[in-house]
Amino acid sequence: MPFSAWHSSDTRSCALSYLEDLQAIDEPSSSRKRKADDELCICVQCDEAFHKSDIADNTACRYHWGGLEVNYQAYVWADHDERCHGTIDTKDMRKESPEGFIWDCCGKRGDESGCKLGKHEADPDKSRREIGAEPSHIDADEFDEEDSEDQDEDEDE
Repeated sequence: MPFSAWHSSDTRSCALSYLEDLQAIDEPSSSRKRKADDELCICVQCDEAFHKSDIADNTACRYHWGGLEVNYQAYVWADHDERCHGTIDTKDMRKESPEGFIWDCCGKRGDESGCKLGKHEADPDKSRREIGAEPSHIDADEFDEEDSEDQDEDEDE
């Protein structure tokens, strides 16, 4: 394959990331054997690889259900002039500089982990990622990292 086919670093890095996820999840980590027909999927909410048979885990997926809004106050835009550097509010800029955006579902920066815990979703028609719709009542409550740290400390005692 000629180098020009991999010219887009975003495409290449995304493909390599998926490959690493798929290789990692395919490596047996226990003596439990998987069915031969167990389909490997990429979650449409968190972009992680998972086995379709593991879809019942209510806390396997961390995702944002809201959309990304430009945070014009972010340091990443300090020297950015849209007239010469291009438009900020684009899909490419969200990938390139996620720290310059804020999730409208929770107020976290665009490069921070998901605020919702739920099941992995292989069907794009059921995805709630970046659609701005409230998450389903079947998902776990909003994930609070401070609560998680408190629980870890309690378990250590």
